[in-house]
Amino acid sequence: MKTLITIVLLLAVVAVLAFAVINSHNVTINYYVGALQLPLALLLVITLTTGFILGIAAMSLRLLHAQWELARLRKQVRQLENNAGANAAAIPAGDEG
Repeated sequence: MKTLITIVLLLAVVAVLAFAVINSHNVTINYYVGALQLPLALLLVITLTTGFILGIAAMSLRLLHAQWELARLRKQVRQLENNAGANAAAIPAGDEG
């Protein structure tokens, strides 16, 4: 299994390097105040990395919100269980039905 993973990773690296060599010409990025020239492959790597980081940040915020909600709901369940236990203990044994 490790050999298969190594082969797949090596093929991916070779594909990325071949892509970088094929797309080595410069592209101009025009900003409002200036311009920047970068190789196309580098621009794509920067763009993909930025998107990846923004995606992880967005999912992290969603996960954090879900964890807060889970903690709140667990606290609510604990309180309801404690109230149910206290109510069951307050009912005398002969008055159940």
